[in-house]
Amino acid sequence: MKNRVLQTKRNILLAVIGISQFFFHSNLLAYASGTGTIDDPYILTATDTIIGSGYWETNYDITYDTSSNYESVYIGDASGTANLTINSDNTVVNAYSSCVVGGYGNGNLKVDGELDALSLGVGKGYLVKGTVIVNGTVTVSDCIMGYSLNSSYGSILTTGSTASLTTSSLEIGYAGTGVFTANNGASITSATCSIGASGAAVVTNKGSLWTNSSNFDIETNGSLTITNNALVVIPYLSDYKSGYVYLANGYLAIKGDYAISDIASSDHNIYTYDGSNYVPATISASRYIYSISATYYDGIVNVWSSSKLYSTYGSKVDLTGYTIITGGYDGPSWAEAYESINSNNWYKSAWYGCFYSDASWENWIYQSSHGWQYVISANDSELYIWDNASQSWWFVNTTWYPYMYDYTTSSWYYYIDGTAPNRNFWSYSTNSIVGESLLPK
Repeated sequence: MKNRVLQTKRNILLAVIGISQFFFHSNLLAYASGTGTIDDPYILTATDTIIGSGYWETNYDITYDTSSNYESVYIGDASGTANLTINSDNTVVNAYSSCVVGGYGNGNLKVDGELDALSLGVGKGYLVKGTVIVNGTVTVSDCIMGYSLNSSYGSILTTGSTASLTTSSLEIGYAGTGVFTANNGASITSATCSIGASGAAVVTNKGSLWTNSSNFDIETNGSLTITNNALVVIPYLSDYKSGYVYLANGYLAIKGDYAISDIASSDHNIYTYDGSNYVPATISASRYIYSISATYYDGIVNVWSSSKLYSTYGSKVDLTGYTIITGGYDGPSWAEAYESINSNNWYKSAWYGCFYSDASWENWIYQSSHGWQYVISANDSELYIWDNASQSWWFVNTTWYPYMYDYTTSSWYYYIDGTAPNRNFWSYSTNSIVGESLLPK
């Protein structure tokens, strides 16, 4: 019995990807009303299984019961482009069957209500394009984007706080091109995920959450981009292969306690946005300078509820036992900084340490070692800094620091340690260590 069930599921999946092709042509283009234009779409009946070119819409609860032949509902199966909008709260493609968007013709699907199916295939046929926009709810066992080798294109956009996609298996760029985007508060839940060589996933904007509970693979040249306070949760750091992870003030949570040096290893291909380009997570191995931060929430020293992310994501996910990494440009462009995960407006610069900055302060910052400073950037690498503690102007180059030129003494100094007003410097004019109290005012 178990073997029969497995064989049945296998046959179904084969039908989804086009190895087995059944069509219910007697019901082709059955509709209740409409002319098929964008302003007057065909209104579907529950007997349609192939949706040809033109614009289609369902405004009420319908069920496509194609289980007798293990067929798929095709959106785009002829020349031209088929467009379907699901407005109803519960449009069901029977649990034994599938929904294919862009089968052997181009297809577009918009889900404002609910869609449930065995699987969702987007961009299946040769030289075919399939697109799905999800504003409502999609629940499928399997979801595949870009099936045919080097020829098909499949994309899914989940957008808005009411949008969700739940699937056991998510394949982005199976053999062709796949693009998956979650933004503006969308919620994605998957058990396993594979981002193929021609696959790209983007999770962006505060409130957007993607949780993946098992295998998460990024194949060679595939990419995952997380930006603007979005959060992606995965189980294992080792699941990266030769793909790329790009962070631009986004957050990646990985189960387990990881040192920043492990996460920033070149083996994992993590890059952060510096304001103009994506740069490796390890900026300088010799100086232990990284463009990412890593915080492990052990539930004792670091408690998940203390994270600034908790107010947005705490009701949806518990990240106790996870390491959260973040990075990417944020704050003043000269700083190459990212905002601290545990405190608003505290930033960590790749070269200038930790500082506090508020947009209402204009150029003023509070630097953890130097205290109050007023920063004027000639460009992103050359700065003029008023150091309030020493009452002097400094010239600082971002690649030279902690070397600095003091205009008051017309001398070069090297900052050694200490915090204002008890800092220590090496004076190149006297060739000696000078305490801050001995600096000329």
